[in-house]
Amino acid sequence: MDTNAGREDMTFFSSTTSKKSLTLNVANDSGDPMENVDGFGQEFIYGLGFVYCLICVVGLAGNTLVFYVVCRFSSMHTVTNVYILALSLADIAFLVNVPFLVATSVLGDWPFGDVYCKMYV
Repeated sequence: MDTNAGREDMTFFSSTTSKKSLTLNVANDSGDPMENVDGFGQEFIYGLGFVYCLICVVGLAGNTLVFYVVCRFSSMHTVTNVYILALSLADIAFLVNVPFLVATSVLGDWPFGDVYCKMYV
């Protein structure tokens, strides 16, 4: 009985898999890496990045204001508002990472190193 049968299919998940083997090549026949298989070009990626940045700025401003108001005024210290405060903090924790998503989308690569890649994922 061959114990190695089917092992060649599992090499993708081995611990020795290099970072480059996990990258997804989405370039089409034109050779332009910003023109992916779905037909979205560079303009779409930049526009989406702008929308993400706008959402990040507005979201951080709004959630910071919620945090300030609930913490500053003692009349806002209710169970419901503490729950809203927790949601606001979770939203802030997500929104802090949106610029990294934008940079990765625009650049087409992860330029922030392996350590933050593991923390980000």
